[in-house]
Amino acid sequence: MVCHSRIAANAPLTGFAPAWKARLEKGMETLVRNAQQGLGSMPPGGQCADCTTEELRALVVFMAHDH
Repeated sequence: MVCHSRIAANAPLTGFAPAWKARLEKGMETLVRNAQQGLGSMPPGGQCADCTTEELRALVVFMAHDH
């Protein structure tokens, strides 16, 4: 949540679906793989070293949809 809750972090904001639209179009498996491996300034696992693939997928779903 540190990066996905602050505009200054330049990460797509949690619950702001327009920021996730283009990313979701790449497919959920791509998003999960990026979360696992890290991308740009995002560290592998998104700072969750013990998250499972299923947990990362659930986090992406949670962050990518309007709340």
